[in-house]
Amino acid sequence: MLKVNYALLNNKISLQAIDLFSVKVTKPWDANKIYVIQDQVIPPNSPEVSAEQHRIAAFAKEYNTPYFYGSTMAGHYLTKEIVKAGDVVVATDEDIFMIGAQGALGIVVDAATMAEVLAKGELEMSASNYFTIKLQGTLDAALDMRSVAITIAEIFQPQVNAKTILQFVDCTEGLKLEEKMLLCGWCQRMGARSVLFTENAPEDVVIDLAEIEKGYVLPAASTFGKDVIAVYIGGSQGGFLEDIKLTAELLKNKKLARKVRLSVAPASSEIYYMAATAGYLTTIMQAGGLILNQCAQPSEQARIGEGEVLVSNDIHNEPDYAGKGGEIVLTDTRTAVETALKGYLGFEPETIPESVVEKVKEKVVAKEDNAEAPMTFTGRVWKFGDDIDTDIIMPTQHLSYASMDEIKSHIFEPLRPELAKLVQPGDIIVGGSNFGCGSSREQAAEILAYAGIKAIVAKSFARIFFRNSINNGMLLIECPELPDEVAEGDVITVNINKCIEHKGKEYAIPYLSDNLYRLVRAGGLVKSTKKQNGVL
Repeated sequence: MLKVNYALLNNKISLQAIDLFSVKVTKPWDANKIYVIQDQVIPPNSPEVSAEQHRIAAFAKEYNTPYFYGSTMAGHYLTKEIVKAGDVVVATDEDIFMIGAQGALGIVVDAATMAEVLAKGELEMSASNYFTIKLQGTLDAALDMRSVAITIAEIFQPQVNAKTILQFVDCTEGLKLEEKMLLCGWCQRMGARSVLFTENAPEDVVIDLAEIEKGYVLPAASTFGKDVIAVYIGGSQGGFLEDIKLTAELLKNKKLARKVRLSVAPASSEIYYMAATAGYLTTIMQAGGLILNQCAQPSEQARIGEGEVLVSNDIHNEPDYAGKGGEIVLTDTRTAVETALKGYLGFEPETIPESVVEKVKEKVVAKEDNAEAPMTFTGRVWKFGDDIDTDIIMPTQHLSYASMDEIKSHIFEPLRPELAKLVQPGDIIVGGSNFGCGSSREQAAEILAYAGIKAIVAKSFARIFFRNSINNGMLLIECPELPDEVAEGDVITVNINKCIEHKGKEYAIPYLSDNLYRLVRAGGLVKSTKKQNGVL
């Protein structure tokens, strides 16, 4: 068992944990170490959300826990004011990864696990794999750590899974705390168990920041000249004081493009005050920008409409983050502000610099191919029954949307419309017999892989779905016994070519042939072929 130093409650999953906790026990393990920080949907946008926030506040009042409402983002406050190196913090929100900037370990859990933590102050956690990146050199002054984060994600994501703790060793001339927070926060997109800076560890690879040449955009399909209707500077990963300062500097004595709305949301009341005192907010408003309250998100105060494009320096680009039907493009602060002045994306997205790729390629490939022992990973279970067909997995009417993120928001919609918002990278689906039957459309497998589903375990699979999944880099495992004994929300450990572990019991699984195993590890048939031909 892992001793927990602090727990964070700040979102809807946290409220579910509170409900589960209240049923089981009457007193938390240490109320002073449970932080209730309401930093999402501020102010509430519906009576239902308002009621949920009152219930979380009532928990804080009942047990006299530290409580904050709308004044700061949780990751910012805990990183700067509370945690220290070696601390363990459990949360239901991935923004907790930001505390890794202090060398603390942020662990994201589901509601049931959080309820146990609230009661006992301990977390049952299986062994982790460590992947260490040494940072050296100096980043170009015109760039920020978002470019570094996107570079790292593009190159190293195949080495990261739900059991990986991604470590950074800072051998630069000295990164600021905010830069470390930004890097840790952005690396949550890689699907790691946690991210943190450490003083010293044997590195797997080295990144020279001086070789990061340009900012990038996500998704990469966004092209030069795309019209933009809105720009958002803010949120937990975009509302730092340095971001607001840079925005003001770039906008001084200028006006926004006539059609563009610029919204700026400081990450905390402290940052809001400092930005206002320094005159940054006045400069932004004189250029035509709007200042939102601290913690404000596009979904509440900067929405876009059907077919519109928003450029953001925050980390989120899920379909409902700024309104349904629009597209969110993520980039660095400078590029976002330049877009607000021009009215369109001002550069053709480039590939990661070849110099960076070549520098680490040999070590990465060596680490990938060193696979004598079976790969092991752990994930949370989502459970289904028999005959789950591809129309349930991915309904036909949603296949024509412009972005994969929007398509992803409709997985399993006919059967479980709430599930798309709950699924997280590294989760595992467990099903009954004939999983993936029906239409042979490849998108059903492709979208599950894109959503980050680590594996599907079922009693049996439809033949074409099985191959489509392997070709998209997703692991499928037949195991007749497990589906009847596992419950949704359980955590299982998969030992490829050996067994599945669940509550102390081992379930035998078939051997995955070497050629299929290589496809899964490479990320699918296309990526495997490119690697063999030296394209990747």
